[in-house]
Amino acid sequence: MASPGPAPRLGPRGHVEVKRTRKSTASTATLEPLDKGLALHSSASAELPTLRRQKGASTVSTVSLHREKVYEECSIEIQDSRNLPNSVPGNVNGKAPIQTAKRSRSESRSDLQRQMSGASLEPQWIKDKKPLSRDWRVAAARAVEDRALRQRKQVSISLSQGELEVKEQDGRALPRQGTAAFQAPQRELTAYEKVCFENRLLPKFMTKVKDAVSGPVLDLCSCGLGDDQLVAVFADSELVPWPQIRRWRLRDARMRDRGAQHLAKILKEVEALDLTKNEIGFLGARSLADALEEKSFEQLRRLDLSANILHDDAASCLASALKNCDGLLRLDLQQNALQDGQHLGELIAGHSQLTRISLRRNRITGPGMAALFRGILENVRNGGQLADVDVAWNPMASDGLPAAKAMAQVFQESATLYHCDLSYCQLDFAACAALGEGLRDNHSLYGLHVVGNSATMDADGFLTPVESSKISQGTEAGVRFGGPQAGPEALLGAVSFLQEEDLKGRDVLEMRSACWACEGWERQEIVWLCDPKESPKAVWAFTSLDAFRRPLRLYPEGAQGQWRSYKAARMVPPGYRLKVLFQVDSTLRLLPEERISQPVEITLRICKDLPDLNPEEEQIVRTDISPRSGRKIFVASLPEVNVIRTQPGSPKTEARGVVADGPVDGSVVLLPRVTETEFKAQVKRAPPFWSNFRHETPALRRESLRMDWMRCRLGHVVPEAEIEDIKKALEPHVGWLMCLYRRLSSMDVSGETGFGISQIQAGELMMSTGICDGSTTKVADIDRFFIAAKVTPAELKKTLAVVNDKTLVRYEFLELLLRVAHHHFLKSGAAENMAEATVLILKAFEPDGRRAEQELHGFFRALCTEATDDLYKKHADLLAMVYKRFGGSKTPPGKPKFMALGEFQQLLEVANIHGLGFQPRQSSLAFRMGMMCQSDESGSSRFQEMTLLEFQMAIGSVAFLAADCQESEMLSMLKRIFKLLLALGKGSKERPK
Repeated sequence: MASPGPAPRLGPRGHVEVKRTRKSTASTATLEPLDKGLALHSSASAELPTLRRQKGASTVSTVSLHREKVYEECSIEIQDSRNLPNSVPGNVNGKAPIQTAKRSRSESRSDLQRQMSGASLEPQWIKDKKPLSRDWRVAAARAVEDRALRQRKQVSISLSQGELEVKEQDGRALPRQGTAAFQAPQRELTAYEKVCFENRLLPKFMTKVKDAVSGPVLDLCSCGLGDDQLVAVFADSELVPWPQIRRWRLRDARMRDRGAQHLAKILKEVEALDLTKNEIGFLGARSLADALEEKSFEQLRRLDLSANILHDDAASCLASALKNCDGLLRLDLQQNALQDGQHLGELIAGHSQLTRISLRRNRITGPGMAALFRGILENVRNGGQLADVDVAWNPMASDGLPAAKAMAQVFQESATLYHCDLSYCQLDFAACAALGEGLRDNHSLYGLHVVGNSATMDADGFLTPVESSKISQGTEAGVRFGGPQAGPEALLGAVSFLQEEDLKGRDVLEMRSACWACEGWERQEIVWLCDPKESPKAVWAFTSLDAFRRPLRLYPEGAQGQWRSYKAARMVPPGYRLKVLFQVDSTLRLLPEERISQPVEITLRICKDLPDLNPEEEQIVRTDISPRSGRKIFVASLPEVNVIRTQPGSPKTEARGVVADGPVDGSVVLLPRVTETEFKAQVKRAPPFWSNFRHETPALRRESLRMDWMRCRLGHVVPEAEIEDIKKALEPHVGWLMCLYRRLSSMDVSGETGFGISQIQAGELMMSTGICDGSTTKVADIDRFFIAAKVTPAELKKTLAVVNDKTLVRYEFLELLLRVAHHHFLKSGAAENMAEATVLILKAFEPDGRRAEQELHGFFRALCTEATDDLYKKHADLLAMVYKRFGGSKTPPGKPKFMALGEFQQLLEVANIHGLGFQPRQSSLAFRMGMMCQSDESGSSRFQEMTLLEFQMAIGSVAFLAADCQESEMLSMLKRIFKLLLALGKGSKERPK
């Protein structure tokens, strides 16, 4: 039986269209818009379902029906019963269907054509009543119903349930084999499709998501799914096997908080999470933080939340959670709205594996940046691995000095930080000067960006603070980067970058920097080839990178008597024409290569191999005398210089250090960054002012223990057989025990009372360490032991130079400890012998003793620097005058003049040192910190007789304590103290500003 022709279709402009489709092996029929109440029914040819509107339908949705196979002559009939007149027989809105006479296929087609051409129709229901003006609608309805009746069955697909049903005309379900003519898909809907249908979404990303899964990687970057589609995708574990995904790349996926919350629920073992360029806020960040904290992703290596809408509350949640991710190596939070770096600084301080953090283009100001770099400094001191810090484009114009000081401290102490970007932070002259101080002796920072601040950097990485009003435009200063007045040639856009080169998010309108790693600097080899007859002792190369100021030493290669080449290498910007001038022994020379006319003046150099110069007279411009060594200086000049071009195909360095030739076999070595100190002339410094200060040594500590033990009365406490064991237990701890006594005996002490530990201090010490617990050892026991330790035999008292009836001196403090150990540990049964009891009490006191010892060592580290030495030598006469003026009044006749504690305290009060934040109760502690340790503090009073050197050290301890023991602030505090002493020495009554 021949298949019927195509069914009529409603046209967009009120006429019936007949549409014939071509054969295809795969197709998709999309129906939109589709009301919720529309049902799909089979056409006469059973090739595609027909769309029918069910009663009461009002909601609009969009449905896409995917077919495995489409047959020829498919058609879709749309019957809209709402527009049919109620007076027409067979109205679809009524209960009875339209009754039509049985006609052949050719008759039906001819009737339809007559209807389209305006001719009258022959059916009975048309003959009885004249057609209305909208008869085309009636004709379409009749044609659709007629085909359905002849087919005698309907295929109904319920979209709301997502299931396929095949029904007879009366509603009874047909068996499965009855659908052979329809050939509808026999599979169930996927979880992704079901969620899409429930939320009235088009499941259009199935193929894209399948293609995005590659092993443990899901890459949906720039797909723009949005939260609704992402939720549907995450709900299908077969489409996205999230238990197996290790690296999530969801950059620019239009994810918001709801999408981030669903993502947090399915994360399992994660190595990398890239959520850049989304719209995640606090709720999404908190969900991710909860997941990180609960599941403890030990394998997480990188987290990227750049270009979202994160604020400080979100950063706080993430920082707290990421402390559990011990393997985190990289954290990117660029282009957010962060203002405070406190929480991130705490994260960095305790995270030993973190190597890179990027906070570019946030809103972090000076105090927040200072808190961040204090955390970085703590990371450095804890042995962390942080190597790359990017804080560019953060506003620090008005309060950048605290942040710059914190950065400088990091530069001074860090040995792992190799790259730091401070571009466009608007740091002023003072802040840049502080950065320069921190960079002075840094050997590890290979790449530094300071453009957009009040400083310039030369090709060797040295920072020079500048002010816009003092920049000279006409002088030759070598290659410099940064500064407030950069021209277009200094911008990144002036150089062509390859597409694959990573600019680390920088804009092409930013200025170029001196960072070798980011700017692609090239290694340029400089060679001087000499004749076999020549044998120069030394060869230097002066280059235009630093305006011919700093020489580069060239070293020979090749055997003696042959053509020898002197070689060196340095890094140059890409495409830079390097101008070179050579000093060969005492003469300026040029290569026989390309030359240009440029008069250059050079200060000739000397070295150990060439101690004396004998230059050519025609090259000498002038001579001078060195103010340091007194040697004669020769300034020579040549009218031309060589130009060295980078050879095509020459190797480029990928390292962040100085690449140079090794000493043997032509090997390549990586040298650390050369510092400013190493560029200075190697002039032997005079011994520092503290060179005669005697620090504690193991021998001094052993002698101190011997002297104190000799005076202790421990016959009934320490058995004779255990004396050596107790001494062996004490010897490793004598250092911090002496520091602990020095601190306790100096608190709230004046010149009249003398040094010692009072009875109240002894009780407080025992209570703070847990010895005085109220049961085994009571306060009354401590008082009893204190009095017993204070008893001094008359014979012994005659031999002592220092006797204090109210406080414990050093040997009495040792006796008190041993008496308490005997009572608290030995008598109570906690220890089997006195040696074990001694170990237990030392363990109780060790934390306090170690803190006192670290404080003293921190003071010596801060004081014993070249900058401090220079400052003291500058004010040496002032210190000697003040010492002489205030000391010596309490010195006994016949002894050398010294300064006593009372005199030192009087000086601090008269000079108004307390106005700098130094507490008066700390004056005796500063006095003791400046004194050299003495092995005998009872038979001699030397430990409280201050010499001039010890007075200088004590002034440093005052500055250290006034700066709250911050080593980085001690030098500036010393300068303020010297201003006060200078005013005191001049007799000025006004306090200097």
